Amino acid sequence: MRSWLTLFIAVLLAAGIGFAATPLGDWEVKSSPASDATGGPDAYGYTWIDSDEPGGPVYNWIDITTTGTLVTGIGDDNWVGPFNTGFPFHYYWYDVDYYYIGSNGYLKFGEPYNLAQPFPASIPMTSVPNDFVGVYIADWYPGQAGQGTVYQWTNNVDSLIVSYIDIPEWNTNPALAGHHDFQVILAATDSSITFQYGTQTGTVSNTDILVGIENNNGQVGLERLHDQYVASNYVVRYEYPASTSYIVHDMACVASANEASEGYFVLNGETIQPYAKVKNSGNQFESSFEVRCLIESQSGTPYYFQTVTEGPLNPGEELEIYFPATWTPTSNEQYFVKCTVALTGDMNPNNDDKWTELHVLTLPGTLLYDDGGSEQAWTWMGGTGGLGQRFVPPVYPLNVDGIKFYIASSSATLPFTAKIFDDDGPNGNPGTELLSVNVPATVANQWYTVNPAAIQITEGAYYVSWHMTGENSPGLGVDQTTTTQIGSRQSWEYTGVWAVFRNAETSDVMIRCDVSSPGGVYNVDVQLTYVSGSPVPAGGGNLTFDVWVENLEPIAIDFDAWLAIAYGGGNPQTAVLRAFTNFQSGWTINRPGMLYPVPAGWPAGEYMMYGRVGDHPSGVWDEDSFPFNKAGVFDGVVTELRMPSNVPDPFDIIETTTVIPEETLLHSAYPNPFNPSTAISIQLSAFSHVNLSVYDVSGRKVATLIDGFRDAGMHEAIFDASDLASGIYLYRLEAGEFNATGKMVLLK
Repeated sequence: MRSWLTLFIAVLLAAGIGFAATPLGDWEVKSSPASDATGGPDAYGYTWIDSDEPGGPVYNWIDITTTGTLVTGIGDDNWVGPFNTGFPFHYYWYDVDYYYIGSNGYLKFGEPYNLAQPFPASIPMTSVPNDFVGVYIADWYPGQAGQGTVYQWTNNVDSLIVSYIDIPEWNTNPALAGHHDFQVILAATDSSITFQYGTQTGTVSNTDILVGIENNNGQVGLERLHDQYVASNYVVRYEYPASTSYIVHDMACVASANEASEGYFVLNGETIQPYAKVKNSGNQFESSFEVRCLIESQSGTPYYFQTVTEGPLNPGEELEIYFPATWTPTSNEQYFVKCTVALTGDMNPNNDDKWTELHVLTLPGTLLYDDGGSEQAWTWMGGTGGLGQRFVPPVYPLNVDGIKFYIASSSATLPFTAKIFDDDGPNGNPGTELLSVNVPATVANQWYTVNPAAIQITEGAYYVSWHMTGENSPGLGVDQTTTTQIGSRQSWEYTGVWAVFRNAETSDVMIRCDVSSPGGVYNVDVQLTYVSGSPVPAGGGNLTFDVWVENLEPIAIDFDAWLAIAYGGGNPQTAVLRAFTNFQSGWTINRPGMLYPVPAGWPAGEYMMYGRVGDHPSGVWDEDSFPFNKAGVFDGVVTELRMPSNVPDPFDIIETTTVIPEETLLHSAYPNPFNPSTAISIQLSAFSHVNLSVYDVSGRKVATLIDGFRDAGMHEAIFDASDLASGIYLYRLEAGEFNATGKMVLLK
């Protein structure tokens, strides 16, 4: 789908059609000879041969409409997935086992990407996207006027087929759209990639066409066609090299701050632990490399810098890094988190850095990603499209008090529609509509505000969007990359279906939210201190301890304080310590000499005593069950309590031999990919408190599998994702000072 843009640079200079995915110089029109019957090799050794060459592939369309699966949710300028290949497919020097299907005629490996017009000028090109198979890239519109479907099929052994059937091109008059059949076949037996083209009638927008393959760093690829049409009943096969001498040393930083490197919000004074993910994108073993994290303000003032040395890492492997030093912001402003991987001899510096936008605020405040200056006014041809901004609150619950839209070009003819959506759609897309209101916008270059009736966000993300009501709807401002601004990767577009904004890497749509916290943020400081000076007598008795609690926030809250005692590796023996209700701001409770009754017959040995507030140890609030939305701080853990040796053992323990692991580890989920459940195993080298939780790629917790003390040894937890959408999920283990994260893919 095409968009109309009005370009602004400080002042209005001109009006016309333009695009801003990458610098215009990268999109110059190039052509490829269509008459060749063979081509290549590329730098790695791939070649292609077509059906016009003697001995070349023969056209033989494979019908998968009855054996395959209809791909749902695909439409104008979007992608769906991930889908499981069913087998490891060897592509360049690495294997791929899942993929995304792009509506514009491509398969994308690795991270998804919305590849929309204008398309890359050539293959290869190091700017994103990379790591794709361009079957027949053009401005297609599956589903336009009920025409066009996509199917996918795998035998889960060695063959994968994706077919685009009766696909129309995008057209302002759907009745004039053509008909195009094409399919891609991935064969593991010889690592070949075959494109088959059936009936081809009709043209495409701007004759903007691309056919070819490209590797994961964009340095290697092999183009077949550019800006030329494919013939009917035609085949081209990409053949994997019998041998290759290609060597590449390449470490890539694929994420910073969070898994998706999406812009995010943090409350002022909240401590964060910087994060990065790096990948060995080359084909050589790398023994050592540096990973750096820099946090700086919008003006360039550095606030945090740390370097760690990591390695080794095999080709294709990824490594998640949590930098040891934390950072606590103290001022409300925009920051950038820049993570860099440095490898001696790295051959592709273009993927060494990853930037993420970070906004620090105090509630009530405004959630925003733009810098206040509009470089574009965006509207859709046809007058039915939309743009949206995704927001992940820094705290829950959160009140949405107002939504704002910057109108950069206007006509008094039609209003625009302002909407708010929950993120309960497929794969976390916009789902339930929470608000829809028409907004007259007769003056350009100003903000328009809508004050919704009480909308409260209690979990996950939400979307705020601008929608056209016709060709003469006002244009929404778009903030492009400047020296002090980057794309948040949180902007979305609506073209009949929702997708990540085609310019999300470099631009943000100008939509903001005024938000507040209902009742404020709670912070409770708790100390439980053991003061008994001698062992508990053999006949039982009372354990003496002090408790000190202070409410630090200007609000009355209710909570329970607990005490628990654990013997060796056994389960804690827990009792209510004291219930404090209507605890007012500034109140302090100091209860020295409180007693805990210890029954007769407890075995001799060492005990651990720990405190808890609510239902969770160490003062961690459960945001799903309790009306608190900030972690309490627990100070003062008693590490040891000794029982006298003359106490008989009441547990009748049978002596057994147990192998205690030498180290704590988080094992890979199995199976992975999975549907709908998978098992996650952990091993503990010592008795410790364990938290094993699952998050989606936005960082939202979707499940807590373990939260409590566990013995040394092996443990297993089952993650049931029956109620979740397909996608990538992260599972994180925290056990004592050990923490680790794994990735798993849910395919339904």
